[in-house]
Amino acid sequence: KLTISVGSRANALTPLKTALDTGAGPSLIRDDVLPVDLEALRLRGVPHPRTVNASGRTLPAKGTVILMVRIGTLHVRVRFYVTSGLAVPCILG
Repeated sequence: KLTISVGSRANALTPLKTALDTGAGPSLIRDDVLPVDLEALRLRGVPHPRTVNASGRTLPAKGTVILMVRIGTLHVRVRFYVTSGLAVPCILG
């Protein structure tokens, strides 16, 4: 686990504990930890991959967002699939 900062803009980032899973396909973020309203950030017309948790249970897809992520001094934009079924706040895949 590590702490990253996420937000819709580089000057409005919020610290967030995350799991780093290099074997995971997409990056996932839980809907209750989004830095702003999901509807304001949701990308329209983007298909959602079918994602499952470690127990094989399907995670509900609530949308797709692109957020600014800071890890140390590195700032990158990351596409996240939003779900309500994560045991951790965020998974960087």
